[in-house]
Amino acid sequence: MQDKTSLLTSFFSLFIFFSNLSLNSNNEDNCDKKIFTPRYFNRGVHTFLEDAFGVVGNLFCRDTLKVITGALPIYLLSRMQDERIQKSFFYDKKRHKNLCEHHSFFYHLADEGVVIPFSAAIGSFFFSSNCDLHTTSRVFLISLPITWATRSAIKEVKLDCCLRPWNQHFSNKHRSFGGFPSGHMLEMAYMTALYRMRFGPKWGVPLGLYSAFIFSEFLVCNRHYLSQLVAGTALGVAFAYSANKTIQRDLKKNSWDFDVSCDRHGSTNLKVSYKF
Repeated sequence: MQDKTSLLTSFFSLFIFFSNLSLNSNNEDNCDKKIFTPRYFNRGVHTFLEDAFGVVGNLFCRDTLKVITGALPIYLLSRMQDERIQKSFFYDKKRHKNLCEHHSFFYHLADEGVVIPFSAAIGSFFFSSNCDLHTTSRVFLISLPITWATRSAIKEVKLDCCLRPWNQHFSNKHRSFGGFPSGHMLEMAYMTALYRMRFGPKWGVPLGLYSAFIFSEFLVCNRHYLSQLVAGTALGVAFAYSANKTIQRDLKKNSWDFDVSCDRHGSTNLKVSYKF
């Protein structure tokens, strides 16, 4: 099954990249946006690259390693039970039949509905007057190519854990690779955990409910094994911790203001301020 969000993710990320080039990221509160101002082109490129490399670098911090370590036992246990769970609840091998498949509407809602939360992030990036929300959305959207590249690289590995489940819509003799990890769960768990860290339940609850829906739908319709969904969720949460550190750095950096000036007598004045 081809991951239809790959093209969507790339489109959103390129969109944010070129938009970020035209945003003023160096005015009084660092969130007062001026669209299409060439003066800030270089600073926009610098901000984009700084955030992207910040997310990559923070992937190896203590918090992300804790997430991976904590999720590893859950992944291994679910991996040992994958075939048993599928044969018991979701797939009849003798008839090559999915046992609990829902109406196609629910599958498409899970598969393509990610455009809704992604669009909310884009709207926050452009129109929010909240500096924290604007910065969070910017870092999240800038880092989407990194999540896409990470899961795409892992999916190229040809191991048994990467095989997709048996499914009535495909061959009953051969299975395709590319199931590990679940890309949808990586991206939605990433967004859910990050916005929950930054803004609490008002963002975390609706995003969490949609993520849970994707998790259950892809398990029931035999798109992914349980372990593949767990792996995608764990990687998404790890990315959230990494992005959160990058956002904290950006907001802290933006809180400091330095001003050097000369008066009419030739004296040099240094003004340092910090916004709490």
